Amino acid sequence: MTVVALQLAGWFFPPLSFFSSAAIALCAFHYALPIAAAVLAAAGFAASGLIALLALVGGDGDALRAYMNALLLVALHWAPIFVFARVWRNASLSVAVQVLGVLAVVVLLAAHWSLDDLAELWREQMTGLMPFSVDELAPDGRAAFHHLTEIMTGVTISGATATWTLCAMFGRWMQRLQGERGRFRAEVAEMNMGVILAAFMAAATAMWVMRGGPLWLEIVIATAPLFFIQGVVTAHRLINLRVENRKPWLIGLYAGLFVSLWLDPRILTVIIVLGVLENFVKLRRRCLQIRRHDDEPPAS
Repeated sequence: MTVVALQLAGWFFPPLSFFSSAAIALCAFHYALPIAAAVLAAAGFAASGLIALLALVGGDGDALRAYMNALLLVALHWAPIFVFARVWRNASLSVAVQVLGVLAVVVLLAAHWSLDDLAELWREQMTGLMPFSVDELAPDGRAAFHHLTEIMTGVTISGATATWTLCAMFGRWMQRLQGERGRFRAEVAEMNMGVILAAFMAAATAMWVMRGGPLWLEIVIATAPLFFIQGVVTAHRLINLRVENRKPWLIGLYAGLFVSLWLDPRILTVIIVLGVLENFVKLRRRCLQIRRHDDEPPAS
């Protein structure tokens, strides 16, 4: 009931849907697969029915179409988070984010392969949502709009991967609050995207810089949130390992990230680069070895 209520509230205030997704992740972490799947199915059908009812009240006269659209919306919102949480539960966070990174690239390439002109599709959709005509924009604004439509598929996948990962992390944190909070910290501290995905990210970035083209940029955008999360985890871990009075440094880290969102989001690419490099140079492991060496008592 809580999950359904949060999802229904998210219809009116979208940020609340984050908590409904986190609750689905919590169920996937806490219960065995049959029970967790039953909770997902029951909550999904109930939430779809209520959302369809709201759509009918709003003027959609086709009940079946409204329900199927609502069911598809809920499935796309909850099912990936459920699968992500189950992979994390049975394997590790690193395996889960690596699988998600591969799927993000596969879905992006499949979309470009199966659909002829994604930019034109996005242009039609976005133009219909705008309260004014694109022709009314200044030349720079029109150019920015057309460029955005060329990479909108990657941006959409990027937002989805970030949301699913953060929802699963919040659900895992809620589960670990019941008695294993330290274990949650250890799981997140060990997050690793892997050398293969990091090399692929670096290669896609190099191809975009040298040759241009929206596809290479979309690949970078689609996988960037996962490397950004690893970069934040790496920076947090390095401060914990190498700084004695670490609280002010951690506050400064997250305050700086928040301020960067408003001043210039491109500053955040430094964190993404750190997340990519960590897979090759293993900074966390090196700092842990140094700390263990420093903590060893001197030989008598």
